[in-house]
Amino acid sequence: VEVNVEDPAPAFICLRDRIDYECLRDRLPRVDNINKSVSGGSSSTVEDTSTDDNAVDGGNLKTTSSTTEATDSLINVKLITGDIMDPSFFTPLSDNDATRGGVKGRITPRQVQIAYELYKLDALEKLIEEGELEEEKVELLQKRYRLMVKKRLVKLYQEDIGLCKSKTEKQGKLAEYYDQVFDHYLSVLGR
Repeated sequence: VEVNVEDPAPAFICLRDRIDYECLRDRLPRVDNINKSVSGGSSSTVEDTSTDDNAVDGGNLKTTSSTTEATDSLINVKLITGDIMDPSFFTPLSDNDATRGGVKGRITPRQVQIAYELYKLDALEKLIEEGELEEEKVELLQKRYRLMVKKRLVKLYQEDIGLCKSKTEKQGKLAEYYDQVFDHYLSVLGR
């Protein structure tokens, strides 16, 4: 079944982003103990957790015929595993990886980027909720996450940001876009 949505309502966008995130989280290689190296030795493990066959394509809900076909390594496992304290954990998803993931998951590259950012935010929020990090480490991780998302937003809103006359105005516009995205992500994750 394929459903085209020309101008999706905010609630539909939230639902679509949640489904995409859950597909990434549940259907792709999942990381257990992603943050265990905070207190010592890194021991991230990966397991394959393929489940049902639903995928979302843009504003289209699709059903795939083969779970393996739709879920086989949408995103490079190295990008979603590892030590959250390592700066490379918050590496932005490349356009090639997003496109490849979109083709395999039958969703748009932008949706792959959003699901990836939601996945990273969820890992970060869970670590913060554990309360084992000092405030300065929390701020550092939040900054790394913010920069990762802002790199995508700069590309997405290149024209709008380019129209700003001063560096301060550009930074303000980018901060505004980030705040909107971050608030949306928190609502998608139910936080």
